Amino acid sequence: MIRMAVCDDEKEGLQWITNIISKWQSLTGEKLSVDTFSKGGELLKALKNDSVIYDMILLDIRLGNMDGVEIARQIRSINEQVLVLFVTNYMDQIFEAFKVNAFRYIMKERLELEFNEVMEDVKQELSKREQYFTYCVKGKIIKLYYHEIIYFESKLKYVEIHLQNETICFRGKLNEVMEELNKGAFVRCHQSFLVNVEQIKGIENNRLLLNTGEALPISNSRKSEVEQAFLWSLK
Repeated sequence: MIRMAVCDDEKEGLQWITNIISKWQSLTGEKLSVDTFSKGGELLKALKNDSVIYDMILLDIRLGNMDGVEIARQIRSINEQVLVLFVTNYMDQIFEAFKVNAFRYIMKERLELEFNEVMEDVKQELSKREQYFTYCVKGKIIKLYYHEIIYFESKLKYVEIHLQNETICFRGKLNEVMEELNKGAFVRCHQSFLVNVEQIKGIENNRLLLNTGEALPISNSRKSEVEQAFLWSLK
């Protein structure tokens, strides 16, 4: 089930968007949970409730006296992962919107026409996020979603998992890690490194450039495989 919130300060606009959602749900048979809000403050209040977790939010960029981008910025302080999609009649804040990691910026006049494509992209993104890797430390099984992992590094009898703000270590082998991961999500660029393809920024000679600014070595024997994985991730 996809859990969705819709926020628009105009009653007619809110109804129009929910009608589009209902039509899509009827055509596809997808399970949805939809909550509607006419004020940004109401949405933020709901998000601060730990029992309320949305997968995506359709947000008008102008909400009466409130700025939708500022609402999105506050949403990000509460939930970094929720997909924020701006639905608006205005193009003037598109660059500001992507500063808060907006997933989409959609003109209202095109929403009905593009909604199926948008939802396919949403489902694909959520599917990526639902994939996870598990490892064991001191008898405890711990789960990490793929999108949290930048790369794995082999160090003697241990494997380090490099995340955005920390590195986790557990006893194991990189070959065993590869067997557990879904094919295509990670690529072995070197005997010691297994990289999340979504974290690859580019390839420079025999170096793999990551979104974090790090550069990892590419073995000559693995270069073709790495290049193919990178090109596939761009599709």
